[in-house]
Amino acid sequence: CRHLVASLSDIIDMIPRHYFTVSPDIDDRDGDQNPPRMRVLTAEDNPANRELFRVLLDRLDVECRFVGNGQQALTALKEEAFDVVLLDMQMPVMDGLETIHAIRKNRAYDNLYVIAVTAHAMEGDSERYIEHGCNDYLSKPLDRQLFDDKMQRLIESHSHGSLPVG
Repeated sequence: CRHLVASLSDIIDMIPRHYFTVSPDIDDRDGDQNPPRMRVLTAEDNPANRELFRVLLDRLDVECRFVGNGQQALTALKEEAFDVVLLDMQMPVMDGLETIHAIRKNRAYDNLYVIAVTAHAMEGDSERYIEHGCNDYLSKPLDRQLFDDKMQRLIESHSHGSLPVG
């Protein structure tokens, strides 16, 4: 099943994005413009977890980019604007704590919503990661309903113009 999902994801990735968007002249009946889709950066070194996040985020109709470590996440943040970062806390090269410290030192990322994600969840992790600058916390294995609920709240806030930061 995982191979089928990966294959379908690869096929979908080959289709140009403009086939998935509605042209403005068709959708702009009353003159209102739809807000841009929320953009999510996922920093996760495990390929199986990246694929799970890809499937979950695709269902939510958000734009997403994936990187394998904290250093790549910082590079991606310099290259593109993101609204949310899903930040694995145990990664090679630069782990999540180093990454969140670098993010919070940069005033340009003051409105960036960061969710810490960790597999070795221990009591107090949520508070610890929030003290270090994350806005929220998820443990692995992911509770899909909790993930969907958190992301839906963020999408709704984003569509109203701002995320609940800091």
